[in-house]
Amino acid sequence: MLRSLQNAKVAGQEFSLLGLTELQRVCRQGAVDLSGAIQATATRDAMLRIAIQETLKQVAAVRVPRGGAALGAAPREFVCGLAASLGVPDARTVTLVSSGVAADARARLLQITVERRSGRLHAAARERAALGAVLTAFPLAEDAAEAELVGAGLRDKFTALELEAVLKELVSSWALGWLTW
Repeated sequence: MLRSLQNAKVAGQEFSLLGLTELQRVCRQGAVDLSGAIQATATRDAMLRIAIQETLKQVAAVRVPRGGAALGAAPREFVCGLAASLGVPDARTVTLVSSGVAADARARLLQITVERRSGRLHAAARERAALGAVLTAFPLAEDAAEAELVGAGLRDKFTALELEAVLKELVSSWALGWLTW
């Protein structure tokens, strides 16, 4: 199974969520550790990055509200389990997850602003729901450097009132009281 994922990557295809989910299921059931089977750190990181991106898409689409039939586990359990099976160190896993969530949050905040400015409030609400779902499943630590980078990267894209309004809506809709502005 691992070989077929690696061969697909060599052939120019991305790792598939289905393949990574199946790999994680087999590793979990058989208590298999792949850390020795994958020598290249870049390969392990790439597999985990794809899993994180695809998991965030599933969560944002509210396809995986709390436990994930599509993932075979709750989103965090899936990502952490796959990371452990691949032999990705915990600190590296936290960095990859935080980076993925921060990138997703930045893109969604920008999209929410575009939709609001264009008067498409329903589309803005949909993006806000997706962002709320992602931040509920994978909250960023208040002191995460990635969270600060998102904020710094958006300062010139929003007015203070726009950002405050979006964050207030997120807090009230998703009980994300840890978000500050």
